[in-house]
Amino acid sequence: MALMAAAERWAGSTGGGQDDLLALHLADSVAAGLAGLARGTAGPPIYSQGDVAGRIGAVVAATRSTEVDDIHMAACVTPGAIVVPVALGLIAAGLADPARLGQALGVGYDAMIGLGLAIGGPAALYAGVWPTMAVAPLGAAITAGSALGLDATGLAHAMAMSVPFASGRCGHARGGHTSRWLLIGEAARAGVVAALAAKAGYAGDLNLLQPDRLAAALGVPVSYAAEFGPRRNEIGFKPICAAKQTMAAVAAFRGMLAKGLDPATIEAIQVQVPPAYRAMIAARHQGASDRLGSITNIAYQLSLVAYHPERLLDIARLPLVDDAAAIALAAKVRVLEDQELATAYPQKWPARLRVRIAHSWDERTIEVAPGDAGTGFDQQALANKIAQLFAVNGVSHQVDHLIAASDAALTDPDPALEVASLLFSKAEHQRI
Repeated sequence: MALMAAAERWAGSTGGGQDDLLALHLADSVAAGLAGLARGTAGPPIYSQGDVAGRIGAVVAATRSTEVDDIHMAACVTPGAIVVPVALGLIAAGLADPARLGQALGVGYDAMIGLGLAIGGPAALYAGVWPTMAVAPLGAAITAGSALGLDATGLAHAMAMSVPFASGRCGHARGGHTSRWLLIGEAARAGVVAALAAKAGYAGDLNLLQPDRLAAALGVPVSYAAEFGPRRNEIGFKPICAAKQTMAAVAAFRGMLAKGLDPATIEAIQVQVPPAYRAMIAARHQGASDRLGSITNIAYQLSLVAYHPERLLDIARLPLVDDAAAIALAAKVRVLEDQELATAYPQKWPARLRVRIAHSWDERTIEVAPGDAGTGFDQQALANKIAQLFAVNGVSHQVDHLIAASDAALTDPDPALEVASLLFSKAEHQRI
């Protein structure tokens, strides 16, 4: 069984020492969590201080709700928002050895990506299953089990006990604080509880690890043909607060503006994308209370790029921009399907932007957007992003110190404990 074999490999992992890319993802995820906690984007606190798994779930929700966390596009999962708070939360609670942080993160990332690929990633998303939420219980159980030092048998039982909580179907709640963030936190919480139960000697039904059983739980095909191996070099960063499906078009528009395009002279804008996500980014935001709509809607994103670029890392997004120039530009945007671009999807999420000025069209196609894997999003680029993120969202922590501590945390228990305490002391401050 693929998951059983993977459990043996994950349980026997020794961490692998320093990993510069993993250190960047650690800092990026902690920064997202701090911003989410500062702005309350996941919603009001509902957990007690004594509920370790609940507090971890709440930080997962805060991190994921920012929409600035990392992403693996082919798997369509955002692993950092799950694995980083899970590992750090157990360390902060004194339940896991800080020296195991690097191992737990590496194992967790590999597991989340492999599981996302196994359920079909983007195909599952457009079948009504949110891939990150679908694999969050298993991913959290594996991350927590690694942090807790479970052997292969214990890890397998933790995974088995988490499968009944796999769903991925959170509906389409709109408005203020939606159930989306509550449910992603609960999915991660279930995985943590499963790992703690396995540590205490509970046993699960290992037959649940068969792909047909997970497929039955999710209602989508599942295949473990994909290797559960290291894929961290395939994870991308999000430079702005936006749905990843919009970022190629945003990058194309930014490039045009940088070359002197005056947005006031634009007559029309066409955004051409693969059919899979045209409807998602074309939907108009649903009024002044709809934060999620402003994050997924490409017309709104382009209006920010043109007239309010400082708001691109404002994770709260409220009040929504409603000045005349921005509204007029958004009204000129049309989103179209492009079958040619579909050939690159889902490994790439491209866009072709066409802008009409003086009855003449200018065109720019972006297949690989800034922040995507392999684009050279390095420590300096991350520092610039976090500095802007903190400034816009009122987080006072020193950026250079966070990056340095995250870099050292993979091999040194003291900075690992420091980073864990930083994120979860902020959680305490928020009374989660």
